[in-house]
Amino acid sequence: MVLIDDNLPALPPLGAGPGVARELRIAAPDGRLDGPKALRLDDPGRGAGLRPLSPVHLHARRGDGGIALDWVRRTRIGGDGWDAPDVPLGEERELYALRLVDGAGRAVLEALPTEARWSGAAPGAVAAEVAQISALWGAGPAARVALP
Repeated sequence: MVLIDDNLPALPPLGAGPGVARELRIAAPDGRLDGPKALRLDDPGRGAGLRPLSPVHLHARRGDGGIALDWVRRTRIGGDGWDAPDVPLGEERELYALRLVDGAGRAVLEALPTEARWSGAAPGAVAAEVAQISALWGAGPAARVALP
């Protein structure tokens, strides 16, 4: 049996701090932290828990003025509810890294949209890449879509 009550201290999640490695040890109340039955968890401190998730449902359309893109952001924090119209931002501010790339993968345009859409000219671009930016982590993995 394990008793979990208000006396149990809350620990920050593993991966909560880039560059801060830590070791956690768990033992029974009558056991030793350095004993053979103690459980040891190592957190290398890469901060992966802070990395923004890639956007989803990235869509591209051609229009009169060029390309229109829109996407749906994801969150690492508080996104389990289904009653809100959108997930919580989970970042200091909403910011994305947008790259339009040519057939060789070279950026022909880079922008920093502050909402989940962008439109403009895209000369020579064959694909769009969008990544959410975190103040603590930087840009997360990008979603990619071929341009029509």
